[in-house]
Amino acid sequence: MTDATVEDFRYSGLSTTNLRIGFIMTQQRAAEGEWGAQAALGALPFCAQFGECGSTMARFGDLLSEAIHRIRLCENNKPISVIHDELGYALGRSGGTAIAYWRKGRPPNVADLERLARELMRRSDLDGAWLMRFLRAANYPFPDSLVHELRPPAVASGDHDAQPNFAGATHLAFHAGHAEIVGRDEEQRILLALLHAPHGAPIVAIDGAGGMGKTALAYAVAATCARRKTFDVVVWVGANTGEADDVDALTLQRILRLLGRHLAPADFAQLPQTELNARLYALLRTRRVLIVLDSLEAAGDAQESIVQGLRPFLGVSRALVTSRRRFMGDVYALHLTGLDAEYSRRLIHQQAHLRGLPSLANAPDGELQQIVAAAGGSPLAIKLIVGQLGFLPLEFVLARLRDDGLLVHQSRDDEYVHMYTNLFLPTWSQLSATGQWLLVTLSLFVPGVGGALDAVSAISELASHHLYAALNELWRVSLLEVGPTQHDSLHDKRYYLHTLTRNFVQLAVDAAPDGVLRAERTRAGLDFINYYLTYATAHAHNQAALTSELDNLTTTLRMVYDMGQPDLLLLTAQAICPHLLQHGRHVEAIAHLVRAEAAARHEAAMQPLGAILFQLGVALHNYGRPEEAHARLDEALAIARRVGDQPLCCDILQALCESRGSA
Repeated sequence: MTDATVEDFRYSGLSTTNLRIGFIMTQQRAAEGEWGAQAALGALPFCAQFGECGSTMARFGDLLSEAIHRIRLCENNKPISVIHDELGYALGRSGGTAIAYWRKGRPPNVADLERLARELMRRSDLDGAWLMRFLRAANYPFPDSLVHELRPPAVASGDHDAQPNFAGATHLAFHAGHAEIVGRDEEQRILLALLHAPHGAPIVAIDGAGGMGKTALAYAVAATCARRKTFDVVVWVGANTGEADDVDALTLQRILRLLGRHLAPADFAQLPQTELNARLYALLRTRRVLIVLDSLEAAGDAQESIVQGLRPFLGVSRALVTSRRRFMGDVYALHLTGLDAEYSRRLIHQQAHLRGLPSLANAPDGELQQIVAAAGGSPLAIKLIVGQLGFLPLEFVLARLRDDGLLVHQSRDDEYVHMYTNLFLPTWSQLSATGQWLLVTLSLFVPGVGGALDAVSAISELASHHLYAALNELWRVSLLEVGPTQHDSLHDKRYYLHTLTRNFVQLAVDAAPDGVLRAERTRAGLDFINYYLTYATAHAHNQAALTSELDNLTTTLRMVYDMGQPDLLLLTAQAICPHLLQHGRHVEAIAHLVRAEAAARHEAAMQPLGAILFQLGVALHNYGRPEEAHARLDEALAIARRVGDQPLCCDILQALCESRGSA
């Protein structure tokens, strides 16, 4: 088959299956007349027939399901139930009940149908040919006029000199109205090189936690392959639509049957599985096909079974697969993590311009950094936050990400609840008790920093074999990230959570009805404090070791303050704040020392108060607040003389001389 310009890319969904499938075909097939009159209009037919005869493709319920899934993908994988409700509200109804009813194949009246069509076209990238089928399936009296209004001929027919119209992902570089994917240039380069290489890996995988943009990256790669004509055909199959009533799980045999249906004559659908497999085997080894399998963590078969079962069929074809579960075995797997700070800011600016938020587009870097830290580089979280900033203040939006009661009082319309429950709840509920406990332990550490194995072991109190099993379990489902220590050796690793994962775990513990996990978290929190207080004392003169743990030391201070125990706060502040000051973290140190000062005054603990005032005076002096520094140092000197602490007197006098001398 000779190369030809890629004509289109189609995506569809069906509520009674757990499947979505898209299909990129070549212009040559349309030119050969295979698509009849629709090809002449520049619009390929709806490709997914889902095992039914061709006449059923225009059924109203199926077409409405397709539109809803298009909206879902164009709006950051928004839950189907939310889209139902939003469409219902737009039609003046109290929720999405009517939409769910119409999806069963029962069209509304003419007035509701017209309003529904307008809303679907406004929120999706569906074309005029789809709209015509949709209206005709519902027996709309004058479909041509509405199609002409909503999708004028210049748009509906397409321009062969323009960029091809790809649909089915959240970031589209090739379709007007969709933003270019941000921060994944290197990943795209790697994946494209692997797929293009004649003797490259037959199966290339993208794995990572939810919300990292795996589907968007896979789509961008597939679209580029189509534009460059690297493959004759690109087939997209997804295992998870997010439907509550989707019960048919995607298996290897269903994937092969779908491939046979779309890559070969219609009689393939009637072949026994064995014969179909044999003919598909011959076809894929002679024709270059890119098969994209999305969200394999939701498939009916184990993803390793699907990948290994598909491998013998490929020949000159290739497969690009995505999953929240890490890929094992003979597969090139690219693990996707959050965007770095610079790319996160770029995405914020991009979304601010797209949504018309000049106050955000021109916000100072300090405010942008708050968003970056809260989202942890998750493209999904960044878009959610930016969307909320259209009508809510920044502090409120960021506080909602960590709201203790978020999962306790769930609201079906709360986008934060949907984000956490869709990304994490299914995996959390499938974890073993040990896996959940280790996740709770790790949520005490600073996201992105985590702790070394010794710290994790001591605080979790898990025996080595249980700890190994739990680490492996969390790693396999992309809830745990693993990185080297500052020495970057094979002997030391750090284990940490993403910011959103940590938030979810804390919220899930707070929402647990029995309170057992909350009590255990409190116990682990005490162990955390004890571990890092001991660590700070033991490594007082080892600056390299303290540097790597400084964030966890600061967390210890915050945890102690939240516990409301003045004696422990004074001890912790005296042990840890000098290290913060030594590393130039004066703002944090001053905040903690001010709290410790208040606690010492409340407890009338004079000797600790003198030491705290001394440290606070030094911190204020170094931070450029000399008058406040002198007042604290003078009071500290008076207290030290009163209690007879001669070494402290000497240290304070030296600090006063340096402070007043510089003043």
